Amino acid sequence: MPEPPLLRSLGKFAGLEVIHMSHLQLGRSLMTPYLPQSGAGGSGSPYSEGGALYALGLIHANHVEVIKQFVRDSIWSTNVEVIQHGPCLGLGLAALGTADENIVEDIKNVLYTDSAVVGEVAGIAMGLPMVGTASDKASEMIAYAHETQLKKIIR
Repeated sequence: MPEPPLLRSLGKFAGLEVIHMSHLQLGRSLMTPYLPQSGAGGSGSPYSEGGALYALGLIHANHVEVIKQFVRDSIWSTNVEVIQHGPCLGLGLAALGTADENIVEDIKNVLYTDSAVVGEVAGIAMGLPMVGTASDKASEMIAYAHETQLKKIIR
């Protein structure tokens, strides 16, 4: 079975991230050709743009403040689900274990758009900043999963 284009792009950019993890300036400049360009219609493939935003989050793991606003803006500057997929995961991974409730709220707003594709990844990304906190946010997420009809979000 052929690999879906989104997974192929995410994998390619995740590989670049591993090489450049925590090299904040070099990593950002490396991703620039693939990142969405404001007002220019993007850099090409939505899979590349989503993958680059995902990789940007991985590169900036534990340095979320450096990219937080850029990635947040990337989530809301498009309605292309493939592109929204990357920054949701990237933001969640960059904020891993920080308990930043503002980031969780941003990602939760994506979840509430009731899109199966982005909703699934938003559900995962919401949990990443809250890892290890024993927060009550988990019960809120479970309640929403029971209310929605989308199987990808229920999982």
